[in-house]
Amino acid sequence: AILQFVRSDFSSYDEVVLWCGDKVGDRLFNYMCCELIDRPFCKVDISRLRDVLPNPNVARLSMSICSVDNIKYLLDYIVLVVASDVECNRKQWQQWSCSRVSLRGEDSNGDIVGLSEDVFDELILSACSNDWQPAARVVGRVLCQIGFAVGDSFMHHRIVELAKARRINVRTNERFVSLDGIIEGQSANPDVIDGICVGELRLFDIKS
Repeated sequence: AILQFVRSDFSSYDEVVLWCGDKVGDRLFNYMCCELIDRPFCKVDISRLRDVLPNPNVARLSMSICSVDNIKYLLDYIVLVVASDVECNRKQWQQWSCSRVSLRGEDSNGDIVGLSEDVFDELILSACSNDWQPAARVVGRVLCQIGFAVGDSFMHHRIVELAKARRINVRTNERFVSLDGIIEGQSANPDVIDGICVGELRLFDIKS
């Protein structure tokens, strides 16, 4: 979908409206759009859903699953993006698009900064216990703590790295493995640790 967006001919549309919020990913997307869209365009700050919706809990949903009835509350907040903001955002995109940092977050001033890959490792470890529990459950707890600042695929990657470093233990989740008929591979497989398939979160349990 993102490739299709990048290749779009924005000049062929009567009007372009950018829908994005105030999270780091939204802000970076905004920067990219200012680089790509070579014409005047409008913007809607979807974080306003928190203020205008009758049910504020719905505001936590991403735009892709928000109903039209909820989105209509934002139609009065469509504004033209001024040229000075476009130019500023373009410079931000040129800076970040050249960065080799794979993870980004906000500092205490709200500025976007590069983060180390292991920034959430301690939260993952603190969510573990001496009892076995599904890896997906641990990921869910950590994502709730950090406000879904990253996706579950990144958390999966970090759990696998912690397991490789022997900081957590893993075992097969027999329920899902037996249901799917998955056969554990050889230790040379990057998705296997000590004979345990860790290719998907649902396939294994973890503990301290």
